[in-house]
Amino acid sequence: EMGRHTDLSDRNPLAMRRVAAGLTQTQLAELAGVKRKQIAMLEAGQVIPRRNTAIKISQALGCEPEDIVCWR
Repeated sequence: EMGRHTDLSDRNPLAMRRVAAGLTQTQLAELAGVKRKQIAMLEAGQVIPRRNTAIKISQALGCEPEDIVCWR
């Protein structure tokens, strides 16, 4: 069954990696030391994170910043 946490995973690399890691937005935010709202906004494509924020999130997920963010 597809829960609401997987809605964006087909088009958002951050959401895809978070779901694959079995984490909620809140859990990832706590691991990365950021606010849950930041994770939600990133997954919704509303904001592009600063590099240091992307590094903290990617470290929490065990990947590279470029794996979760497309800087234009």
